[in-house]
Amino acid sequence: MKEHDWSEIDRWLKDHAGGPLEGPVAQMDPAKRQELLQYAIAEAQKITKPSWAVHWPDFVMILALVVFIGLAIWQHVAFAPVTQMAIATPGGLAAFHVLSDADLVEHKGPPESGVPTSKDAVRGRYLLQYLKQGSVLHDTQVSTSSGWDARLKDLIILDLPVRLGQTEPPRETSVMLVVSPHAEGAAWSGAVILLAIRRSGNSAWASVALTKEQLDSVKGLLGESDIYLGRIEY
Repeated sequence: MKEHDWSEIDRWLKDHAGGPLEGPVAQMDPAKRQELLQYAIAEAQKITKPSWAVHWPDFVMILALVVFIGLAIWQHVAFAPVTQMAIATPGGLAAFHVLSDADLVEHKGPPESGVPTSKDAVRGRYLLQYLKQGSVLHDTQVSTSSGWDARLKDLIILDLPVRLGQTEPPRETSVMLVVSPHAEGAAWSGAVILLAIRRSGNSAWASVALTKEQLDSVKGLLGESDIYLGRIEY
């Protein structure tokens, strides 16, 4: 609609409420006066009544605040420090050491998958690799086999450089150890217990448990042979 003289609108609204008709509004065409009144009422409604078009920034701000509070609560719950088991012994612990309460200390830290949360969970289990003082224990670093100490009784632990494919044999199982001399001669093979595997670049080392008789058979070949691990077919 065209612009109107709003300087007299108060008088017009007073007239509409029953007061005397005065000023330029009184000179208007009745249709124009009605149009002006309807426009004034519509503008007043925009100011006095809530409108999503007017208040959407407030809605967005409230929604953002709710989301922020929800994320803060979730982060507090999901990342709250939990009790974990760490190595307490100065100098660390050697591989295949039987863990006792004296070796462990409680440590608070962010929750991690596979980290024991009590001494009962690891007491009496064999450590499968060297861990320095303060290191947090993981399930993959300790033996979970039942009767593990009986299986290792009288066996000799040996670290050997081995050739491995992409798939590693499962730990704490019997594997076939194959020692193949570089020079002419028969290869030696025998079933041994695989304790741990560690990789360093393109090299791989395996910790295996052998009998004294097995060690006597292979020690003359070590250093001059390729060593492989294979699965035992039953």
